[in-house]
This record gives sequence, C-alpha cells and structure tokens, in this order.
Amino acid sequence: MKRVVILSIISYLSIISFANAAVFDNGGYHPIAYTINEDVWVDQSVSNNPGTHIELVTGGWAKEDIWAYNYSTITVTGGQIDGELRAYNDVTLNINGGTIYDVMGFGNCNITLSDGTIGNDFSIGGDTGIALISGGTIVGNLNLYDYGIINLDGSNFFADGAALNYGDNVRDYATVGIDPWGNSCLTATVTGSLSNGSFLNNVVYIHDDADMYVIPEPATLLLFGLGVAILRKRK
Repeated sequence: MKRVVILSIISYLSIISFANAAVFDNGGYHPIAYTINEDVWVDQSVSNNPGTHIELVTGGWAKEDIWAYNYSTITVTGGQIDGELRAYNDVTLNINGGTIYDVMGFGNCNITLSDGTIGNDFSIGGDTGIALISGGTIVGNLNLYDYGIINLDGSNFFADGAALNYGDNVRDYATVGIDPWGNSCLTATVTGSLSNGSFLNNVVYIHDDADMYVIPEPATLLLFGLGVAILRKRK
C-alpha cells in the first residue's frame, strides 16, 4: 500500500510539472505554424537518438520559452519566440529566420545562426558547445562561458578597432572588463560583415576558457582552394 501511495504521489507531481508546458518527446517531426501559449519542452524526460525535431515556421508563435534537451533538434525558419530558446546536452539549433527574444546553448549543443533576429543576447557555454554565426541580427550581447566556441563566418572583422585575420581568436584582442551582471571577464566590441550580408556590431563577453574565432566565408574558402590547386599544378 505504501508503495502504491508513493507511486501515486510521483505520478501526480509529474503531471503537475507538465501541466503548464507543451511537450514534444516522441522522436518525430513537428512543424509549428500555430500559437503556443505555454512553455515548450522537447525531449525533457526522454533520450531519443535521433531526437524529436520541431520547426517553427511562418505563422508559428511561441509565447513563452522553448527548452530543448538531449538529442533534439529545433529549427526556426519563421514565426516568433517571445521567450528564451534554450538548448542543453546534445541539442542542435538551426536558426534560419524568424524572431527570438534570447538564445542560450549549453552542454554539447551545436547552433547555427544564418538569418533571423535575436532581440536580446546570444549565449553559449558548456564542455563543447559550439555556434556558427554567418548571418542574422543580434540586438544584444554575445556571451561565452566555460569551453564554448563561436565561429564568425564572414569578412572584415575588427575587435575594438583592431583588424582580425582568419583564424584569429577574439579573446587575444579583448581586455579585462565587467559583464552586465558584475562578473569579471574579457570583453571587446566586434564588428564585421557576415557571409549572408548582415553586419555584426556587438559587445562580446568572454568568460572562463571560451573562444571566438574568425573563419573565412565559403566563397573565400573556394578561392583559396582554387589558388592552392593552381599552385600545385604549376609545381
């Protein structure tokens, strides 16, 4: 009887914890072209591999936060997220459009930002969290924690006015400062042209052992590859 009561309590608490969230955890694909008024939890209590994939498309509107866990994938091609888009564990975030208030990625997440608007901050951290920024607009700051990495895909990048070459680490050009929450870190204002034509102009806060690198845009890589091929042919 005691065991039954305990299991009933656990079941009740589980129902309460899911009561105010839209849950997606069946490992399938779910396009969202409608309004969701509560938080969205993706693979919060399961570990499907491959995980559940939700895609926010034109007409989709998440009025609260989206929390993604484990091996899930979140794609944003349109619509809007009024709250935070949070990624943990081995989540993949593909942001190709739409409007999001805030983006945060931790653990071993992988984030690509090629278009769309981030209305506040873009943050990444964790053991191997990595982000590729090749387009889009970030209104707030870029925050890096732990061993997180951001790769900037484009050209003509500067850190506090100092020109950055391909392969350079922004932290080598940053100075000691204080982030908006009063924590000591390295900071710099980074500007440059992203590969999709957007212009980057953001304050960067680098904590712990995080890094931010400048990488060549694909067209530049192609020209470089052709140049190497020609030199080899001449030899």
